[in-house]
Amino acid sequence: MMHTPTQHHTGSRHVKGASLIEVLVSALILSLGMLSLVGIQASTSQVSKVSALRAEASRLGQDMADRIRANQAATANYALATGYDGNDTAIDLMDCSTAACTGANIAALDIAQVRNLARLALPRGDIRITSSIVDNLTMVNVWVMWIPAGATGDGTDANLTAISGTGCPAAITVAAGTQCLLTRINL
Repeated sequence: MMHTPTQHHTGSRHVKGASLIEVLVSALILSLGMLSLVGIQASTSQVSKVSALRAEASRLGQDMADRIRANQAATANYALATGYDGNDTAIDLMDCSTAACTGANIAALDIAQVRNLARLALPRGDIRITSSIVDNLTMVNVWVMWIPAGATGDGTDANLTAISGTGCPAAITVAAGTQCLLTRINL
């Protein structure tokens, strides 16, 4: 008869699976990773919104620049340097289709149309136009201004300001949080 050796366990057991503590630590690490991904998503979304607003402001500035170039004889009539009010009501337009319009009338119409476009396309959007003569060149500055959605206008919206900077001219009074984009034209 043949004798088969028996195995004896020396007191140590091989445990299969994970302990409750290991599962909890894994869940904690996973949840921290998910929270950081949500934070990155929120930050990316905010930067994307600011970028879209700046792109729209750039388009409006170029639109106004094209209108000024098309009516260069009336460049002086494009001055609009009053303080920014953030108002979103539409501006009345004059009708040049039934009466002959002068260059000054066309300038007033252009300003009203672009201001209305800014108010439709940007939150509390508006424009300001200044000009100066430097070395016999007329330099026209078109400032497109808006207060981003979520901005309070009272200075508590530092995150929006930190992302893109305000860029507003010192000579124009604006509310805290107002964003500005400059388009400069040399005529």
